[in-house]
Formats: sequence, C-alpha cells, structure tokens
Amino acid sequence: MHKVAVCAAIGYFHGAFATGGLTKTLACELPELDFTKSADESLKQFQELYLGRAAVVLRGRASGDEWQRLRRLWVRSRLFANHGTRTVRPSDLHRGCGLAHARKKRTSVMHSAMAPGGGCCYLQPHHPVPLTARAHVRIPSELRDVRLHGPSISIGGRGSTAVLHRHEEAWMAQVYGKKLWLVGRGGSDLAADALAKPCRHYKTAGEIEVTTSDGPLQLRRCVTGPSDIMYVPDRWVHATCGLSSFNIGVGFIGSVSLLPPLHQASVAGDLQEALKSLQLSKASALQLGGPGMLNENGLLPLHWAAWNGHLPLVALLLRAQEEAETAESIDTRGFGAAHALRWATARGHARVAAFLARRAGHAADEQGTTPLHWAAATGHTSVSLQLLALKADPNARDAYGARPVHFLAGEGHVPVLRLLLLHRADIEVTDEEGITAAHAASQFGHTALLQELARAGADVHRTSATGFRPWHFAKAAGHSSTCEWLENSKA
Repeated sequence: MHKVAVCAAIGYFHGAFATGGLTKTLACELPELDFTKSADESLKQFQELYLGRAAVVLRGRASGDEWQRLRRLWVRSRLFANHGTRTVRPSDLHRGCGLAHARKKRTSVMHSAMAPGGGCCYLQPHHPVPLTARAHVRIPSELRDVRLHGPSISIGGRGSTAVLHRHEEAWMAQVYGKKLWLVGRGGSDLAADALAKPCRHYKTAGEIEVTTSDGPLQLRRCVTGPSDIMYVPDRWVHATCGLSSFNIGVGFIGSVSLLPPLHQASVAGDLQEALKSLQLSKASALQLGGPGMLNENGLLPLHWAAWNGHLPLVALLLRAQEEAETAESIDTRGFGAAHALRWATARGHARVAAFLARRAGHAADEQGTTPLHWAAATGHTSVSLQLLALKADPNARDAYGARPVHFLAGEGHVPVLRLLLLHRADIEVTDEEGITAAHAASQFGHTALLQELARAGADVHRTSATGFRPWHFAKAAGHSSTCEWLENSKA
C-alpha cells in the first residue's frame, strides 16, 4: 500500500503536465461543434445533423462546476489511491490494450495504466464506479440513454491504444490528457490486422484507408482534450491512441434509442410505458430487439428487464409473454423464464434470479451450463445463495464436465467457493480433460483461491489427464508468485 501511495504521488506531478509537451497540433478532420461559444445552437445542430447519423466532436461540452468536481475525483493521485490495487481482469481490458509489456505479476489498474509502451484498462464491468459520469458530465439529454454497459472509466498512459473496432452507439468525454481518434463509417467486416497501430497515424499526412470485405474504408483523424466529447454512432469503426502521459475518459456504450418502445421501457424499468405498449400489442412481448447489442439476434423485452434487474417488469412481461404465446400459437420454449434467469444471474440480480428460478427451476442451456455456473463465474454470492436455497446442484456438470467450482476458479471468487463448500461442493472433480479447480486457479494466478482449496483438503498438485500439475499452468502463464506458493506448499 505504501508503494501505491508513493507511485500515486509521483503520478500526480506527471499528470499535472500531461497535456503539455505535444510537438504538433493535428487539424481535426471530423465535424466539430463548439459549445463554448454557442451552446444552444450547437445542441440544435447536434440533434438535427449528427445524433444517430455521423461522428462529431463536441468541443467544451463537458465543462462547468460539475466537470471540475469530476476532475478532482479522478485526479491521478486519487485514482491510484482508490482503485490502483484493483486487479485488472481480461474482460476489463479493451481490445488492443493489455499488459503485454508489463512485468510479471503487475496486473493491477495502476500497473496497467503505467505499463511501458502504453497500457490501458476500463473500470467496468467488474469494478463498481462510485460516481457515475452522467451526474458530472454535461451532455445532450438525448445521449443519456447510452447506458447499456454502464459508465466506463478508461485509463491509459502515453501510447495506450484501442485498435480498430466497432460497437453500439457511444460517447467518451476526455477528463485528462489528449487522445487521438480515427473514425470511419460502419460497414462490412474488417481485416483482422486493420489499423493495429493507430498511434503511428498521429504525425502522418494524407488519407488513411483500411481494408474491408467491401473494399477500402476511409478514416478521419481528430484529437480530443479535457472537456471535449467524442460521439460515435452505432457500428461506426474507430481506434484511439493516448497522446499524454496520463489519459482518462468517462463515457457510456450502447444506446436504446433504436429499440422498440416495449424494449426501451424494459431496459429503463418504466412499468407504465410497458403497460401502454402491451395494451397496443400483446405480440410485442415476443418481438426480438437490439440485434448485435447483447445478443446476435436481439433479446425479448423479458430478457432486457432481467438484465437490468427490474422485478415488477419481469413479472409483468413473463405473464404477457405466456399469454401472447398462447394467443399466437407460438412455441418459444428456451426463451422464457429459464433464458431470462441466465441474464439475471450473470448480472447479480438476486431477487429477480430467485423469482425466475421458482418458475423455471435450474434448467441448463444448450451447453449444459446452469444458472449456478453463471453466478459462480461472475462472483455473485447473493445470487448463488438464492439458487442453492432453491436446491441448485453445486456439482452440476456442463457439456464439457465443468462444475461451478471450475467456473469460479478461473475468476478467483473465494467467497463463492466458501459458499459452495458449505453446500458440499466437490472440489476434487475434474472436467473431461482432467482439469481441477486448482488447475484453473493456477492458470489465472489466483493464489488466494488456491490457498482456500488447500485448506478445504484439495490436492493442489494433482496431475491432469495430459500430465500437467497446477504448477505447470501457473509457470506457463507467468504467475511467479503462484508458482512460488505451490512450490512451498509441496515442500
């Protein structure tokens, strides 16, 4: 902890000069709206010309007293003091970011942000953010439904990158530092190596093109600084590069504005709007919405409500869906309470999970995965407790022989392991490849979970079907502290 404080103090002074020292100012090739001069006119232009249509930079839109409060909250010293020791997990890392150049064992938020060559991480979905961006970043009200993935705090050093990718409608407000954006229209599939090194284009001249299956796609460049917001429509491609020694941004990904009315109400938890939509059409409860957002084909309103934990809406929509199925003579087995239960358990909504489990039992999906597998993998102790109280099998096998203990071991969820042990989970079980929970924990460097397994009597030196012990898994993955503990425990 002392080291974190020292590094945080050093980082503060570096951060004070984060936006200085740039040798060149790049002319922005994207449309810009200057909110510092005419906020009302700029807002009108944004709504009429760009919202949902084209990428645009909103200069100075995130400003004022609330913005200063946000900057004080996320100053580098406070960021590292409050969040620096949090473990960065694979799903916290944006595609193109990582710790490839970091020293072994350095997998915290602080180490990721300070990794040589530019590291970056997102404090979502695993790490709760204490103060939402929505309350402290002044943005057009039409953007406030961009919230499916929750507020995201992006952190990176100079050279931190996100390679060319695309996702739902999104915005990112720059808090500290400057960031290079390369943006292009949505289109067909991108080549696997398309714009793998976006930073090299900061000082290049001329047009930038990448290859897609439909031909070349032109990208435009622009640099955003503190109080600027980059808005990117749904499925538009983009890549970024951190230009300052300390970069931090706040934003949201995923708009519900294109969803049908009932789906929008289900996401927001608006019971009255949902009732109005159902009065107009009961069949709307059977309509898939939001393809490509959380599911390739989209989700039913019931599933959106379960994803967001709206229990009254879940009860209403489940009843409406069953009535619509009867009226329309449609068989949607697999899309009812059991399917919704998976979304609720993955998100940690205990009350919704208990309600749906009473209706659907503990039905496994097509891969044999039960709701308890999902709860164990995501570390939701309260949900796991509810499912176990409703007689969930703590030793249920999926299609590959993996049990809930395998799922939690890969993520290091010690509290869930303790709960499963109280319900007589077998910690020596193997999957089809002879892998135990100890092997899985070692592969991902979860020493604390290994220690818990050993205290419970597990053999942490067991050989798998292919002849490898947990030590081999830890060694191959570069987890030296885990290897050291395993060696000492064997001695």
